[in-house]
Amino acid sequence: MNLVERVRLFFSEHKIIKNNKKLVKKIPFLKMDDNYKRTWLDEVPYGWQKFALIYFEKIETILNDHNAKDYLRITEVKEKWGKLRIYYSFVNNPKYEQNKWIEDIDRLFATLEKESWKLCIDCGAVASYQTNDYVTPVCGKCKEVIERLYPNVTVTPKS
Repeated sequence: MNLVERVRLFFSEHKIIKNNKKLVKKIPFLKMDDNYKRTWLDEVPYGWQKFALIYFEKIETILNDHNAKDYLRITEVKEKWGKLRIYYSFVNNPKYEQNKWIEDIDRLFATLEKESWKLCIDCGAVASYQTNDYVTPVCGKCKEVIERLYPNVTVTPKS
């Protein structure tokens, strides 16, 4: 790698770190590690990121309203069976505070998982199709791209 490429890489990483710090300041439970090169939002498939961010902001509002900013920790984010799965736990939380606001957060995560199935995993448009071998929801445009790039993948209307 020559000097120009190293400089470009440095500024690219610097921009990512700067943006991630800004995001984590707004929504602390998205912090993955101390170097800020990735956040939990980066683990969300691209087509679902804007949608997930709306729910993350709602969850952060609930945490702030109950002075529980440091209580929520995400432990894993992945796509499974065509839905967004987010595994999390509550830490530093006295038992007597296990109440309605925690149930509200649980409900928001459950709704996020359920509703993600309705959106294209690649672009975020309404998903009308699904791949059959590795179940993922896709829209009409992304269906065409998948069929062109991966002729052995079967894409059918969602049931």
